[in-house]
Amino acid sequence: MIQIPDFVVDRRLGLCLPLLPYYQDLCVISNSLLNTTDVNIQVRLERQLEGIHAVVELWQPSHVDQLIGQFNSADIVNLLAQAKVYRLGALLIGHRLRYPFGCEDVQADIWSKEAMMEFEMAKCVTKRSPRFVTLPFIVAAVEVRDKGLRFKTLQNVDDCVDHYAPSLQSATKTFLSRVWHERDLNLTSRWFDSIHKPCPVLESINATYFGNSHILSN
Repeated sequence: MIQIPDFVVDRRLGLCLPLLPYYQDLCVISNSLLNTTDVNIQVRLERQLEGIHAVVELWQPSHVDQLIGQFNSADIVNLLAQAKVYRLGALLIGHRLRYPFGCEDVQADIWSKEAMMEFEMAKCVTKRSPRFVTLPFIVAAVEVRDKGLRFKTLQNVDDCVDHYAPSLQSATKTFLSRVWHERDLNLTSRWFDSIHKPCPVLESINATYFGNSHILSN
C-alpha cells in the first residue's frame, strides 16, 4: 500500500490524504468481488475488508494542533469536517462491499446520517458550502431511504457536489434518483452494481478532460 505522510494539508483533499490508499484498496476489492466466484478468494477479500474497516474506524487526522495559526477557524472547521466525511465514506463503501442493500442497513443509516449532519453543521458554522466532498456525499446519499430526506438530499447536491464540471450536479441528481428507484424496486442489491453507470464523478471527468473523442471500452 502506498505510504503517505500522516500530516499533509492538501489544497483539495485537506487532511484526507492518508485515507486515499484505503480507497484505492476498496476499489481493487470491489472489482475483484465483481469478477470472481472463487470462494477462497472471496474469503481473502472479506478479511481485507475487515482489516481496512479496523484501521479506518479508528483513524483521525494527526497533528491537528498544527492547524492553529496556519488557518482561520472556518477553514479548520471545514478541514475537520472533510476528513470526517471521507472516513465515513470509506466505512460505508467497505460496509456495502460486505453487505448488500437490505442487510445491515441500520449501521449504514447511522454512518450516512452522521455524514449528512457533518455537511450541514460545517456549512452552518462557516457560512460556506463544503468543497471537494463529492465522493463521500454520493456514498452517503445513496443510503437515504426516507422520501422527504431524499428530496432534501437532492437539494443539497448543489452545495456538496463540486462545480468543476458543469454537468456534474445534474448527473449526480439523476444518478441518485435512479439508484434509489432501483433500490426501492429491489432491482439492484449494491449501489456500485447499479444499472445506471458510470458513476457521475467518473463520467464528468471523462467529459471534462477527454471530450467526445474519448471512448470507454467495455
